Amino acid sequence: IIEELNNSLAVFRDHLVHIAKQQDCPEIRDRIRETRRKCLDFCISAHEIIMPQIRSDVSEGIPVDSQQLVNLVCCTQLFLRELKKCHNLVQANPMDMTAYYEKRPRSSGVSVLDKLVLFKMPPRDYHKEELQSIIR
Repeated sequence: IIEELNNSLAVFRDHLVHIAKQQDCPEIRDRIRETRRKCLDFCISAHEIIMPQIRSDVSEGIPVDSQQLVNLVCCTQLFLRELKKCHNLVQANPMDMTAYYEKRPRSSGVSVLDKLVLFKMPPRDYHKEELQSIIR
């Protein structure tokens, strides 16, 4: 799973290079968001797999000498640096994602008729949501 995390981090970094350049577009921003979430999921999964064994070894007095732990720490530090970079880039280069996300179907559990007749979804501030998501 650490190898998958490392690969996802490389993809995340590659996507960040395109922000504020000619290739920057809503699709790239959406891929950045998806890749960022995938990296976070890999970090959590790796932590849940590796840490119980590390805790067990430490409680038994066994010195911690795990290459997987070292790799996880390095990948996590890299991910944190890239998150800071992502936050700064997204904050400095906002993009209107409204049209992009309006094309994509959203499932909210409300029937189509209810959406048309009874309920108008409030406009979303995707820029603000993205910044808050990165901070979390």
